Amino acid sequence: MIYLDSNVLIYATLSIVDTPSQQEKAIEILKELINNETLLLSNLNLLKYAFKNSFDLYHVVFANAHNCQKIITFDKGFKKFRNSCDIEIEVL
Repeated sequence: MIYLDSNVLIYATLSIVDTPSQQEKAIEILKELINNETLLLSNLNLLKYAFKNSFDLYHVVFANAHNCQKIITFDKGFKKFRNSCDIEIEVL
């Protein structure tokens, strides 16, 4: 298992970061850890991340941890997670 600091989550999802390479690296790391099922997050990660869609992220991470194949939602904000995980995200 690999534990990520909250700033990796923040850099992966913010629309403005210091450099695009930081965001690309954060997304790459998240994808790899999710695909290898080695990502570990704590409630603290999500609390520190609360200002930026923490509940959506929690749902994606929780669904992934329980090997769900699909998330169904009306929330268009979930679209940003489609390339970060193997779970199909259907926005109704």
